[in-house]
Amino acid sequence: QLSNDFSTDGIGSVFEEERGISDWAKRCLAFRNKQLEAISSQRLSNQRDLIQIVESAIHGTLRNIVTPLPVSRGCPPYRFVLRFSALQDAEIFFGKMIELGCPVESWPDLPPEVLDEPVRHREAVRFRNTVVLIPVHQSVDMDILGPMVAQSLNPIVEARRGR
Repeated sequence: QLSNDFSTDGIGSVFEEERGISDWAKRCLAFRNKQLEAISSQRLSNQRDLIQIVESAIHGTLRNIVTPLPVSRGCPPYRFVLRFSALQDAEIFFGKMIELGCPVESWPDLPPEVLDEPVRHREAVRFRNTVVLIPVHQSVDMDILGPMVAQSLNPIVEARRGR
């Protein structure tokens, strides 16, 4: 039995395990299930569009700058993964996307144990320094996101051409 007293933490209370899914959860799942195909399709379409935008922005000749890492086997992505060849390129792209208002993310922060032994954890450190994650879920407006990605790649492409 749950306590109605805020200061009582319920120690010793036993919750009975529910067997099966509740009727409410079944109704919610049935409602969303009808939308899952459309959601999946939109996410895959967003991913395809971003691959084309990236490939167009780097003009093929500079393919070693960045590699799109799409989700495979038709799995609907939530984020689009770009892997840069150099830390400074990832930083430039990330900063420009943030400046333009896109909630990009980097590879998750590494724990101190990994940072203390970078040689031992070389791949984790490399991913942390070169991977940028872009939202591609079904709510993303590609008319806004696409130009942001192209615009954020431009300074990197121009810098590479000037070298």
